[in-house]
Amino acid sequence: LVGSEMCIRDSPYPIIVDSGAAETVLPKGWCKQAEMIKDNSGRTYSAANGSQIKNEGHKTVAMVTKQGQWRNLTFQVCDVTKPLASVSKICENGHSVIFNPSWDQRGRFILNHDSGEKT
Repeated sequence: LVGSEMCIRDSPYPIIVDSGAAETVLPKGWCKQAEMIKDNSGRTYSAANGSQIKNEGHKTVAMVTKQGQWRNLTFQVCDVTKPLASVSKICENGHSVIFNPSWDQRGRFILNHDSGEKT
């Protein structure tokens, strides 16, 4: 859902937490300091417009949230215009993604089920 973002320090591109994304993806030229592990599987994804996007590999990126918490997030690298964090992948990794209305004081956050920490 657009509008729910985790910010990365020193980056002009926040990560969009997307409830419709099947995979967590990163543009090819982004986070050059992180090593990319090549993918030769031929795996592809379908873009929102129906076109096919080739997976070029993956990167694990260390980042800082708006709350100052350090996190590692693994992205699939492909020809996209902005980084997207897949809600389904976040949930598969032991978290819940909470989208309360903007007027709700509880806010929007990602809950870690092991630690109880909110991001």
